[in-house]
Amino acid sequence: MSTTLNTELVRIQPWADHDLPLLRHLNAPAMMEHLGGPETEEQLLARHERYVNKAGQLTSKMFSIVLLPDYTPVGSIGYWDRIWQGENVYEVGWSVLPPFQGKGIASAALASLITRINQERRHKFIHAYPSVDNPGSNAICRKLGFTLQSECVFEYPPGSFMRSNDWRLEVASEQFPIEKVREQFPALQRTYKGKPVVYLDGPGGSQVVKSSMDAIYRYMANGGANLHGSFPTSKETEAILADAKQAIADLFHVKPLEVAFGANMTTLTFAIARALGRHWNEGDEIIVSEMDHRANVDPWLTVAADRGMTVRWLKVNKETLTLQLDKLDTLLTSRTRLVAIGLASNAVGTIHDLAAISQKARAKGVIVAVDAVHAVPHFSIHRDEIGADILLCSAYKFFGPHVGIAVIRKEIFEALDVYKLVPAPSFYPDKLETGTQNHEGIAGIRPAIEFVASLGFGDSFSEKIRSGYEWIEAYENQLAEKLRKELGAMNGVTLYQAGEDVPKTPTIAFRIEGFSPQEICERLCEEHSIFVADGDFYATTLANCLGINESGGWIRAGLAPYNTHEEIDCLIQGIKAIIRA
Repeated sequence: MSTTLNTELVRIQPWADHDLPLLRHLNAPAMMEHLGGPETEEQLLARHERYVNKAGQLTSKMFSIVLLPDYTPVGSIGYWDRIWQGENVYEVGWSVLPPFQGKGIASAALASLITRINQERRHKFIHAYPSVDNPGSNAICRKLGFTLQSECVFEYPPGSFMRSNDWRLEVASEQFPIEKVREQFPALQRTYKGKPVVYLDGPGGSQVVKSSMDAIYRYMANGGANLHGSFPTSKETEAILADAKQAIADLFHVKPLEVAFGANMTTLTFAIARALGRHWNEGDEIIVSEMDHRANVDPWLTVAADRGMTVRWLKVNKETLTLQLDKLDTLLTSRTRLVAIGLASNAVGTIHDLAAISQKARAKGVIVAVDAVHAVPHFSIHRDEIGADILLCSAYKFFGPHVGIAVIRKEIFEALDVYKLVPAPSFYPDKLETGTQNHEGIAGIRPAIEFVASLGFGDSFSEKIRSGYEWIEAYENQLAEKLRKELGAMNGVTLYQAGEDVPKTPTIAFRIEGFSPQEICERLCEEHSIFVADGDFYATTLANCLGINESGGWIRAGLAPYNTHEEIDCLIQGIKAIIRA
């Protein structure tokens, strides 16, 4: 019997031109046994064209199933509209190559597909029609909560009839559970000048979920302690730290021993830079980005100055607000030791193609240090998928307390020559965690991650986190699209954002002609109780490149899953009122 693999490595991605060889493999006689037999080459090419879906139709979407980290193609899955017993429904179907069957791959792929359908919500039910003679596919339907309706005679392909089971699953009936989400954030009850506060300053730090606050209080109320004691409070503290590291491991798909905590992302980055720099030499090189928060720039510039290293800059395209990745091959040399790059811009929201960057860096043996602070609140991150060697973030940006987090690949962490006290541990991850840690803050990390997982579903905590993020991302992007559209239509408003084909976080940077950013933010606060921020947000190099730092930087509205359509309307109306006045 086949062994189940780590289903966290399963991904589905839209069917593309390069998937034709996969379709040919799936057309083998054994694969088509329950589907009327293999198709002709002409039929196969026609099906491939439908799968690619260049017209972008909503009524049919196909995906390839791939396995990380190499994106190995192992099958297909998709959904399409069907009229069944007088009702419009989704039909789903899938196929996995024989060497990969019986490993849980189809179940994981179908779970991801259901998440996408739940976000779309055009029909009430999803149906699957596996042959009665296909026990594997029927078991998948049962596992994922489908209800068996009856046997039926099912026609596929046209002219070919088989006995099938009709399995049905109700699409999630609710829209994004915004009221349920908002109930979990006590800060949303605050008023200012008689009006409910609208928090649109999330990129500077999100509001904290109540379960995280409760965990912090509970730790302190039960009695805190330092580590390695023989008494209960010390042992409980060690267990809380281990539990928090396991939660971070599930969040990023890493090992708990690769996780370290610290004061904040900036402090951790300085410590890591100093440790790595002890083995770098004069003439060695590092690459930093013009779009990054300075926390992922200055620690590396400092060690470069100390060691006599050369600094190379990955520049921004000022028109597209994306990085000039075509220049990376020229910047990377045999002397390059590290590339420091942000996963997403905290100023303008651009999400960078980290996989492409890390692939080029790794080919030359270069370490990739990723600032994921701005990204973690908004979408799921798989450390190995983006190719990060060092990944840094802060829990206060994703609904938790002020704790910095470093995730360092095992072989790099083992060799990391950190500055530490002589009696402090020399093994990782403890050797990076200098001094007594913020134990009560660390106690609040798992509940923050559990908040995300509570919005998802799946067999494992990691799967719930990933599907929870998918729902958050879809909801936040709805709000962001609405705000970008309205701001873009206003006279005198300049949006700073990448093009529609570039993925972005729900972070909107803009300026308004005739007003300083600070004046707009002050008036939104005092007149409308809307909290938005102004400045360069430590993306100083980008603001200088765009020539706006001397005039106050940007106005930045950052969205979170607790924001509402009504709050976006308030912001839009508030800006219009200020412009009119």
